Amino acid sequence: MPNVQLTPNGRLAQEPSVAFNLLDGTIVSAAIDFTTGPPLTAVYRSGNGGVSFTQQILPLPAGYVGAESHSVSYGFPNLFVIACHVFTADGLSGTIATYVSRDNGNTFDPPVIAQRGYGTFVNNVEVGVKFDTSQVSSYTGNIYLCYTHQYNPDFFGGSVMFFQRSQDGGITWDTPVVLTAGSNQITRGEITVSITGVIYVGYIVTNPVNQYQVIVSFNGGTAFSSSLPVSSVVPVPSPLPVAGFGFNVLPMANIAVDRSTSPNQGTLYAVWQDNRAGYADVLLARSVDGGLSWTAPQSVTGASAGAQHFFPAIDVSPVTGVIKIVYYTNQITTSLLDVFVAESTNGGNTFTNLRITDSSFNPNGISPVPVVTIGNFIDVTIVPNNGFFAVWTDALSGFQQIYGSNGM
Repeated sequence: MPNVQLTPNGRLAQEPSVAFNLLDGTIVSAAIDFTTGPPLTAVYRSGNGGVSFTQQILPLPAGYVGAESHSVSYGFPNLFVIACHVFTADGLSGTIATYVSRDNGNTFDPPVIAQRGYGTFVNNVEVGVKFDTSQVSSYTGNIYLCYTHQYNPDFFGGSVMFFQRSQDGGITWDTPVVLTAGSNQITRGEITVSITGVIYVGYIVTNPVNQYQVIVSFNGGTAFSSSLPVSSVVPVPSPLPVAGFGFNVLPMANIAVDRSTSPNQGTLYAVWQDNRAGYADVLLARSVDGGLSWTAPQSVTGASAGAQHFFPAIDVSPVTGVIKIVYYTNQITTSLLDVFVAESTNGGNTFTNLRITDSSFNPNGISPVPVVTIGNFIDVTIVPNNGFFAVWTDALSGFQQIYGSNGM
């Protein structure tokens, strides 16, 4: 199917997240809409398999002027949750807010504050959200958050990973659990949940070392293991060393677990962008023992050396265990971007790569100077059995908008 434009004509958007209703095929995506200036929460919904989308803008919590870093997740039977970082008029007091839809993405409850920020002293950003849809667990229906909790950011403070849980469908949120050491600096994390309800939180430490780490909970987020090392990380340059590219490329962790009944059930997949080869590449490491040990990182792109591949996102089919990883790349034309998908049908041993953008695009659109951001991530969701729907920021029209591809 040709690429579809989720953002209505005349509107501007970036940094999408996407989720899929496993029961009826509804697709819901959330992104930053900055058409009128301040970033707002745009929700795109499709009830026809991604052929077309409707849009709505969700209201901000009282006292806040902008929202960004959206994450969306699906829960049985017709629930969707969106989490985001909202902030005040001075750009401070970073706060985590959530919205829940109980009618399959048609409408959303008013925003709920999960964790408040305070001026320059506490700033909560870079949030990820996950509904527990485990099938062999008493925790099914819980909602989990992870986010970067920055303290004293204007005074050379640090950052830690916070975890929160809702046990009542997003109406209230439990007290946060601190997952990482206060002496570290960490970046946006991601949550995945196994078929038996085991929670894995992946994140990247950027100080004092650059390392991908995972933390595990076996009791629905009540308690967690110590941090488990996955791999060293070599950060990619930001911006990338490509003429005309001026956008930020920040380190982000991506993680997924095989929830199928395939031979690879329970296998963990950690994915990130890495510069160890001298250019940005998408690497994957696997664990078959719950994160205790990991394979050596392997490239999933299969592209020739020198091209830049970044902003990976991963999902795994809950039916067959097929892996889908989407990412930006400039392998076709150096000055332009495309989105590719890497697919593995053998538990991550080998990958095939396909282009999913119909046309390469200039990330700067019609801007005469390089843009400083195209968002910080793109996303993909599995469409069982082996299909997918991917979303990304595209500038083919000359302006940043959200596009998607239906790989069903």
